[in-house]
Amino acid sequence: MAKISISLPDDLLRFLETQVATGRYRDETDYIRVLIANAQSGHERLDALLIEGLESGAPSEATAEDWSKLRKTVHHALAND
Repeated sequence: MAKISISLPDDLLRFLETQVATGRYRDETDYIRVLIANAQSGHERLDALLIEGLESGAPSEATAEDWSKLRKTVHHALAND
């Protein structure tokens, strides 16, 4: 396994230490591994969604009603997050 060294400003270091102190992570390395894994997973999911969109058929113009429904869906999803 490779090792890296990073420098953090004091405020980010305090945040990192606070996250580890919650007990959800073994140490700072574990927390950073989780962040990187989540970022990787998010990129893979975004790639899959973009490909799905490209393969979903012919494009169509979005109407004002379509945008309104999309906004409501996003607001609802964010409220339940």
